Amino acid sequence: MPSMKQANISKAPNRPDGWYRCNICGQDWSPDIQHGGTYLRGWWKCPNGCNASAGKLKTLQCTRCDYEWGSKAVNLPKVCPNCNSPYWLKPKVKQSGPPRKR
Repeated sequence: MPSMKQANISKAPNRPDGWYRCNICGQDWSPDIQHGGTYLRGWWKCPNGCNASAGKLKTLQCTRCDYEWGSKAVNLPKVCPNCNSPYWLKPKVKQSGPPRKR
């Protein structure tokens, strides 16, 4: 089970205990509770499916240096861990026209 931060959820304000809010879409929900007071598997998943991939390993690839790495984070990293490029997700744009003079 991912942490509440990884799952991108928080306690729902102005609701009784046991209610949660999706930080992505704002949906509030109260998960089903099994006999004995335990939550069902996947209780942290937003009913709208916003955070369904939280806690699962995703493979990411830098478009600049072709480095591949795994991440369980919900949010995308700001830079590539290999080349530190903040543009790791944006493909390079090839210049068209005559070459520039230097």
